[in-house]
Amino acid sequence: MGSSYKWTDEDINFLIENWMYMEDQEIAEHLGIIKQGFGKHVVTRKRIKLGLIGKSKRIRSDKSGYKYYIEYDKRIFTHREKIENQIGRKLTNTEIVHHIDGDKNNDDLSNLYLCKDNSAHQFLHNQIEKIAFELLKRGEIVFKDGNYYLQ
Repeated sequence: MGSSYKWTDEDINFLIENWMYMEDQEIAEHLGIIKQGFGKHVVTRKRIKLGLIGKSKRIRSDKSGYKYYIEYDKRIFTHREKIENQIGRKLTNTEIVHHIDGDKNNDDLSNLYLCKDNSAHQFLHNQIEKIAFELLKRGEIVFKDGNYYLQ
């Protein structure tokens, strides 16, 4: 594509106000840069040119509830990072970190379990569901008005 993206003052102000809290891809989508046929690299180059480098390590939560921070335009999920530090290596793309108590905000090492793949992770979820149904049969969990409750 022979042309370049035309930055407006409004675009630049949005970038300056949001670069610490959004990934370059999200900014590009918000500004309509992607729809115009450009990639996130347009935002990355402009951000670097403006001296906006070294993302914050402020902890955030994604739409699914997982905690992360941004480091150089990459999301670092805290539960994965904790397991990586524990085992002394990066996780593979197929390895999944399971939150034992189901609370995605509880990243204590005692609450994290490394699954070799999605199948092993799904097995754990199926186990807890099976146990919950057994507790329901025993009357230790009740269903009332569209909700489950401990008896």
